[in-house]
Amino acid sequence: MIKNIRLILLSLVLVGSSSCKGFLDEYPDSAIPEEMAMETLDDCTTIVTGIYSAFKSGYLYSGSMTLLPDIQADMAYASDANMGVYTEFYRWQFKPTNADVQGVYASLYSIVSTCNFFIENIEKVQSKLTSDAEKEELERRLGDVYFARALAYAELIRFYCEAYDEDIADKEEMGVSLKLSYADASPVKRSTLRESYAQVISDLEFAEKYIPSSRSVADSPYFSIGAVNALRSRIYLYMGGTGNTPDAEAEKKNLEKCIEYAGKVINSDIYELCNGTTGSGSDYEKIWSFDTGSEVIWKVAMSSTSLGSSLGKIFLNFVAPDYYNPDYVFAEEIRKLFYEGDCRSSLFVTDYTVGTGHDQPMVIKYFGNTNLDGGATKKFINMPKVFRLSEVY
Repeated sequence: MIKNIRLILLSLVLVGSSSCKGFLDEYPDSAIPEEMAMETLDDCTTIVTGIYSAFKSGYLYSGSMTLLPDIQADMAYASDANMGVYTEFYRWQFKPTNADVQGVYASLYSIVSTCNFFIENIEKVQSKLTSDAEKEELERRLGDVYFARALAYAELIRFYCEAYDEDIADKEEMGVSLKLSYADASPVKRSTLRESYAQVISDLEFAEKYIPSSRSVADSPYFSIGAVNALRSRIYLYMGGTGNTPDAEAEKKNLEKCIEYAGKVINSDIYELCNGTTGSGSDYEKIWSFDTGSEVIWKVAMSSTSLGSSLGKIFLNFVAPDYYNPDYVFAEEIRKLFYEGDCRSSLFVTDYTVGTGHDQPMVIKYFGNTNLDGGATKKFINMPKVFRLSEVY
């Protein structure tokens, strides 16, 4: 009897295993096998669109990566209404386990990983293309990918490495982990600072090779040669050192390259500084109220159906029906640095009696793009302008 029961149970297990085999091998409708994710030009476009979109992350340009440096640098002060928003950074008491520290890091490496996947799989697509137009389109996408990886690594260096000095440039593990392969799962240790910066410069060389010059127009949501040179200039500025090293000659050469690439942007006659007059409708005011301007080299694109996070919420924190309760207010010491008639003073800060009943200098720089910020409740969303001509000067 027991023997018969065992045979019956074994038969049921075998039947169950057989019937489940096909089911378990099927992919959900919302996913495809990794090896099939990039086979056509349309697949490439989808991946690159995702990379562009990733920079809208609340941990990156439309959130932590833009706001936290200003808070840490005392450009804004915590108000008496602040209930713990970014206060670890305001007090310089944050730890590696902080969600924003980890979120910025993970978001940037996620972009790097997607770029690596694209680069490793591009030959599969190249082999299927027949027309010159398709091949040129694929090269444009490749240029986007190299620039995105360069920018992601540049930001990782800026946030997670010491300032560049020639005397520490070749020390072990002072740079970032240079993960250049999507498929390689082996542990990657931190590189040197020199190796980290060299990788950014190398990726920018490839980006310049593949990004078409026709992309170089002002107020662009796409990577361009102007953006390549703006980032190059910024990178060589960082490599200009802190002035604390005896090897000043090498750092001087880096600063000369910074000037060289800044000059390429300035002298391109593509970008123009916005008029600095005050008042509604001025060119400079439109940069912040409509996210558009002749000095914008690259901005993170958004639309009413594809928004990023709110840059202005912590500075405004609107409470219905009619008052603001900001977590951070403008630093008066910074305000005093504006000269009389400086248009930035009226566009970035205004005096306001906040919800606590106190008069405060309220930050209005990120009051929200008029074309994006519709609806009954203000969202205070702006497109981040990552590269502008004014900062290249």
